[in-house]
Amino acid sequence: MRSFLFLSVCVLAAAKAAFTLGIFDSSLATAKPITDSDRLPAPIQIASADVEQALPVDHQSSRMWSAQEKDILTQLDSRRVELEKRRDALDRREQEVKNQAQALVERLAELRGLTSKLQEFRKEREHKQEGRMAQLANVYGGMDSAEASNLISRLEDPIALELLERMPEKRMGQILGFMEKGRAVDLTRLLTEKKVVE
Repeated sequence: MRSFLFLSVCVLAAAKAAFTLGIFDSSLATAKPITDSDRLPAPIQIASADVEQALPVDHQSSRMWSAQEKDILTQLDSRRVELEKRRDALDRREQEVKNQAQALVERLAELRGLTSKLQEFRKEREHKQEGRMAQLANVYGGMDSAEASNLISRLEDPIALELLERMPEKRMGQILGFMEKGRAVDLTRLLTEKKVVE
C-alpha cells in the first residue's frame, strides 16, 4: 500500500513538473476528441501571380524571348550541329590516317625483310660467282698459253678481266703475249683503268 501511494505521488509530481515546464498544455484536460477533419490539413489556395513568381527564371524568360533572340538561338544550334559534324569528320579522318600509318609501318617492315633477303641472296650469288671465276682462272691458268690466249680473247671484257686478274702476273703476261695485238692492248688498258679506279 505504501508503495502504491509513493508511486501515485511520483506520477503527480511528474505531471505537475510537465505542466510547469510547458511540456503539456493545461488545455489538454478540457480538449475535445480529435476527428478526421482535424487530422487533414486545410486546402492551400494559390494565386496565379504566386505561380508565376514560383516558376524558375528560365521559364519566365522563355515566355518573353523575342524573335531576334529565337533567331540567334536557332543559328547557335545550327552552328553546334555543324561543329559536331565537322568533329565527327575529323575523328574519321584521324582514324584513317592512323590506319594508313599502321599499314605503312607494316609495309616498311615487310620491305626491310625483303631487302635483307635480297642482300643475302646477292652475297650468296657473289660468293658462288667468285668460286666459279676462281675455278675458271685455275683452268685457264693450267692451259697452254696460246690456247688460253685464244679462248680469253673471245670472252666479253668483264669476264676476260676477271680471269686475267686472278692469274699471277707472269702467267697473265704469257697469255697476253699470244693474243692478237689490238685485243691485248684493249685488255691491258681496261686492266690499268680498273686498278686506278680501285
